[in-house]
Amino acid sequence: MRIAAFGEDMTVRFDLNTVQPGIMRLIPGITEDEVSRWLAERARTPFAAPDDFRARQILAAPRLAALHFDDGTRHP
Repeated sequence: MRIAAFGEDMTVRFDLNTVQPGIMRLIPGITEDEVSRWLAERARTPFAAPDDFRARQILAAPRLAALHFDDGTRHP
């Protein structure tokens, strides 16, 4: 992700269960509907693991593919 203030690509790390909506919106192409679903799903039940997040199908495939998870996995 390129942060304009720093002029270079940087890795942004966040917890799926605590990330704020403003940080979610940094994911290229994320929609307001996806942000709302993410917030609603984690309020219903926190994400147990990256596989749980993937299984709930919150993000469209292109946005999910852009994420790297601490368990070393990426969505195809």
